[in-house]
Amino acid sequence: MVNDFRVVATNVPVMKGEIAELTGLISKHGLEVLPGPVKTRMQSVLKQLQLKAKGEAFARLGVLSGPDMAVLEALTGDPTQWQTAFKGGANGVLERLKVFDETLDAGFAAQQVALGYCERRLRSASF
Repeated sequence: MVNDFRVVATNVPVMKGEIAELTGLISKHGLEVLPGPVKTRMQSVLKQLQLKAKGEAFARLGVLSGPDMAVLEALTGDPTQWQTAFKGGANGVLERLKVFDETLDAGFAAQQVALGYCERRLRSASF
C-alpha cells in the first residue's frame, strides 16, 4: 500500500500540471480540430494525462482497450475532436478537467488519511 502511495504521490503533481497546461491551451485557443502545432500539443498532453490516469496513479485499468479509452475521454474530454463541439464544446472540456482535477485531489487526500500521512511527514520523507 505504501508503494501504491508512492506512485500516486509521484504522478498526481505531474497529472495536475498536465491538466493545467491543457486548461491554459483550451482557454487560449478553444477547440483545435484543424492540424497544427497547438492541436499536436493538446493531443500529446491529453494522451500523457490519459495514460497516467489509466495506470496505478488513478484508475488501475491495466492494458488499454477501446472501452477504457471511452471512459478516459469521458473523464477528460478531447479538445482536438470536432465531435466535442456537440458535447459542451471548450467549456465542457474545461469543466471535465476541473472535475478530474478535484477528483485527483480528493483521491490523494483519502490515501494520505488512510496511511496516516501528514504534510510535515511527506516533506521530510525520502521516496
